[in-house]
Amino acid sequence: MRDVPFFKGRNASWISLVCPHLRPFFVFAGEHICRKGVIGMEMYWIRRGSVRLLDPASNDESERGANELAVLRDGECFGQLAVIRNQRQA
Repeated sequence: MRDVPFFKGRNASWISLVCPHLRPFFVFAGEHICRKGVIGMEMYWIRRGSVRLLDPASNDESERGANELAVLRDGECFGQLAVIRNQRQA
């Protein structure tokens, strides 16, 4: 876990407290992980691969990537603000 940016610089005892609460979650290409407006109960780290963040308000897919807000890659995380603030996914 030390190669995940969220864990860099954290001491071993902190990591050992957090890690038991983590569980693997696998998705296939094209699957939805979470949706905007849903109360956030999880945060996700990308261990391997990439995740496209899409704007649900934009239905224009005539141009490739037209509704793509960002692409997250290995080691990045998302969903943390919704979990920390107990709010809906942005």
